Amino acid sequence: MKNIYIRPINESDIEIIRQWRNQDDVRNNFIDNSIISIEQQKEWYANYLLDETDKMFIIIFKKPIGCCSLYDIDSKNKKAEFGKLMIGEEKNREKKYAQDAVYRICRYGFNTLGLENIYLSTFEDNIKAVGLYKKLGFKEVGEKLKIDKRKLIYMTLNKFDLSKGDINY
Repeated sequence: MKNIYIRPINESDIEIIRQWRNQDDVRNNFIDNSIISIEQQKEWYANYLLDETDKMFIIIFKKPIGCCSLYDIDSKNKKAEFGKLMIGEEKNREKKYAQDAVYRICRYGFNTLGLENIYLSTFEDNIKAVGLYKKLGFKEVGEKLKIDKRKLIYMTLNKFDLSKGDINY
Protein backbone atom coordinates (compact mmCIF):
# COMPACT_ATOMS: atom_id res chain seq x y z
CA MET A 1 0.00 0.00 0.00
CA LYS A 2 1.86 3.04 -1.17
CA ASN A 3 -0.88 5.35 0.04
CA ILE A 4 -0.31 5.09 3.79
CA TYR A 5 2.39 6.72 5.80
CA ILE A 6 3.34 6.86 9.44
CA ARG A 7 4.44 9.75 11.59
CA PRO A 8 5.24 10.20 15.27
CA ILE A 9 2.20 10.94 17.42
CA ASN A 10 1.61 14.40 18.81
CA GLU A 11 -0.71 15.90 21.40
CA SER A 12 -3.52 16.44 18.89
CA ASP A 13 -3.65 12.65 18.33
CA ILE A 14 -4.20 11.51 21.89
CA GLU A 15 -8.00 11.80 21.97
CA ILE A 16 -8.53 9.78 18.79
CA ILE A 17 -6.06 7.17 20.07
CA ARG A 18 -8.07 6.99 23.30
CA GLN A 19 -11.32 6.58 21.36
CA TRP A 20 -9.84 3.77 19.24
CA ARG A 21 -8.38 2.09 22.33
CA ASN A 22 -11.70 2.17 24.19
CA GLN A 23 -13.65 0.30 21.50
CA ASP A 24 -14.60 -3.13 22.89
CA ASP A 25 -13.22 -5.07 19.93
CA VAL A 26 -9.89 -3.23 20.20
CA ARG A 27 -9.36 -3.04 23.96
CA ASN A 28 -10.25 -6.70 24.48
CA ASN A 29 -7.04 -7.62 22.64
CA PHE A 30 -4.91 -5.64 25.08
CA ILE A 31 -3.55 -7.19 28.28
CA ASP A 32 -4.83 -4.16 30.19
CA ASN A 33 -8.29 -3.91 28.67
CA SER A 34 -9.70 -1.26 30.96
CA ILE A 35 -11.49 1.83 29.66
CA ILE A 36 -9.13 4.83 29.48
CA SER A 37 -10.41 8.21 30.71
CA ILE A 38 -9.44 11.56 29.19
CA GLU A 39 -7.39 12.32 32.31
CA GLN A 40 -5.59 8.96 32.15
CA GLN A 41 -4.78 9.55 28.48
CA LYS A 42 -3.36 13.02 29.22
CA GLU A 43 -1.25 11.58 32.04
CA TRP A 44 -0.06 8.75 29.77
CA TYR A 45 0.96 11.26 27.09
CA ALA A 46 2.89 13.44 29.57
CA ASN A 47 4.83 10.35 30.68
CA TYR A 48 5.27 9.22 27.07
CA LEU A 49 7.01 12.49 26.22
CA LEU A 50 9.60 11.77 28.93
CA ASP A 51 10.25 8.18 27.79
CA GLU A 52 13.00 7.96 25.19
CA THR A 53 12.45 4.19 24.88
CA ASP A 54 8.94 4.54 23.45
CA LYS A 55 8.15 5.66 19.89
CA MET A 56 4.50 5.67 18.89
CA PHE A 57 3.27 6.39 15.39
CA ILE A 58 0.02 7.39 13.73
CA ILE A 59 -0.95 5.43 10.62
CA ILE A 60 -2.39 7.75 8.00
CA PHE A 61 -4.43 7.01 4.91
CA LYS A 62 -5.84 10.39 3.89
CA LYS A 63 -6.55 10.87 7.62
CA PRO A 64 -5.37 9.11 10.81
CA ILE A 65 -6.67 5.53 10.76
CA GLY A 66 -4.62 3.85 13.45
CA CYS A 67 -1.44 3.69 15.47
CA CYS A 68 1.37 1.39 16.58
CA SER A 69 4.53 1.57 18.62
CA LEU A 70 8.04 0.38 19.27
CA TYR A 71 8.70 0.53 22.99
CA ASP A 72 11.11 -0.74 25.62
CA ILE A 73 13.72 0.18 23.03
CA ASP A 74 17.02 -1.25 24.21
CA SER A 75 19.76 0.28 22.06
CA LYS A 76 22.53 -1.56 23.89
CA ASN A 77 21.03 -4.99 23.16
CA LYS A 78 19.52 -3.82 19.84
CA LYS A 79 15.96 -4.93 20.55
CA ALA A 80 12.51 -3.45 21.15
CA GLU A 81 8.93 -4.54 21.65
CA PHE A 82 6.31 -3.91 18.99
CA GLY A 83 2.73 -3.25 20.03
CA LYS A 84 -0.18 -0.93 20.64
CA LEU A 85 -1.38 -1.68 17.11
CA MET A 86 -4.86 -0.36 16.44
CA ILE A 87 -6.80 0.32 13.28
CA GLY A 88 -9.57 2.57 14.52
CA GLU A 89 -12.44 2.01 12.13
CA GLU A 90 -13.64 -1.48 11.32
CA LYS A 91 -13.97 -0.63 7.60
CA ASN A 92 -10.17 -0.12 7.46
CA ARG A 93 -9.22 -3.37 9.18
CA GLU A 94 -9.38 -5.64 6.13
CA LYS A 95 -7.37 -3.42 3.78
CA LYS A 96 -3.82 -4.44 4.77
CA TYR A 97 -3.10 -1.03 6.31
CA ALA A 98 -1.97 -2.76 9.49
CA GLN A 99 0.35 -5.07 7.54
CA ASP A 100 1.93 -2.14 5.75
CA ALA A 101 2.27 -0.17 8.98
CA VAL A 102 3.91 -3.06 10.87
CA TYR A 103 6.31 -3.57 7.97
CA ARG A 104 7.22 0.13 7.93
CA ILE A 105 7.67 0.30 11.72
CA CYS A 106 9.88 -2.79 11.73
CA ARG A 107 11.95 -1.39 8.86
CA TYR A 108 12.30 1.85 10.82
CA GLY A 109 13.42 -0.10 13.89
CA PHE A 110 16.00 -2.11 11.98
CA ASN A 111 17.29 0.59 9.61
CA THR A 112 17.00 3.78 11.64
CA LEU A 113 17.26 2.60 15.24
CA GLY A 114 19.79 -0.14 14.49
CA LEU A 115 17.73 -2.89 16.10
CA GLU A 116 18.45 -6.54 15.38
CA ASN A 117 15.36 -8.02 17.02
CA ILE A 118 11.75 -6.93 17.50
CA TYR A 119 9.48 -8.97 19.73
CA LEU A 120 5.82 -8.86 20.70
CA SER A 121 3.13 -10.63 22.65
CA THR A 122 -0.42 -11.23 21.49
CA PHE A 123 -3.31 -13.41 22.45
CA GLU A 124 -3.32 -16.72 20.62
CA ASP A 125 -7.01 -16.31 19.79
CA ASN A 126 -6.33 -12.98 18.05
CA ILE A 127 -6.09 -14.94 14.79
CA LYS A 128 -5.83 -11.92 12.47
CA ALA A 129 -2.93 -10.44 14.43
CA VAL A 130 -1.08 -13.74 14.69
CA GLY A 131 -1.52 -14.32 10.94
CA LEU A 132 -0.35 -10.80 10.13
CA TYR A 133 2.78 -11.14 12.24
CA LYS A 134 3.63 -14.56 10.79
CA LYS A 135 3.17 -13.22 7.26
CA LEU A 136 5.79 -10.56 8.01
CA GLY A 137 8.26 -13.08 9.39
CA PHE A 138 7.59 -13.14 13.14
CA LYS A 139 8.05 -16.57 14.72
CA GLU A 140 6.44 -17.93 17.87
CA VAL A 141 8.95 -18.40 20.70
CA GLY A 142 8.93 -19.17 24.40
CA GLU A 143 6.15 -20.22 26.69
CA LYS A 144 2.48 -19.49 26.48
CA LEU A 145 0.97 -17.82 29.51
CA LYS A 146 -2.68 -17.64 30.47
CA ILE A 147 -4.29 -14.31 31.24
CA ASP A 148 -7.98 -14.47 32.07
CA LYS A 149 -8.18 -17.93 30.45
CA ARG A 150 -6.59 -16.66 27.22
CA LYS A 151 -3.19 -17.81 26.05
CA LEU A 152 -0.61 -15.11 25.43
CA ILE A 153 2.04 -15.99 22.87
CA TYR A 154 5.41 -14.42 22.31
CA MET A 155 6.77 -13.78 18.85
CA THR A 156 10.08 -12.45 17.59
CA LEU A 157 11.44 -11.03 14.36
CA ASN A 158 15.09 -10.94 13.38
CA LYS A 159 16.05 -8.08 11.08
CA PHE A 160 16.99 -10.57 8.34
CA ASP A 161 13.58 -12.28 8.50
CA LEU A 162 11.38 -9.25 7.77
CA SER A 163 9.12 -10.10 4.86
CA LYS A 164 6.85 -7.81 2.86
CA GLY A 165 4.24 -10.54 2.88
CA ASP A 166 2.05 -9.61 -0.06
CA ILE A 167 2.49 -5.84 0.20
CA ASN A 168 2.83 -4.43 -3.31
CA TYR A 169 5.47 -1.72 -3.63
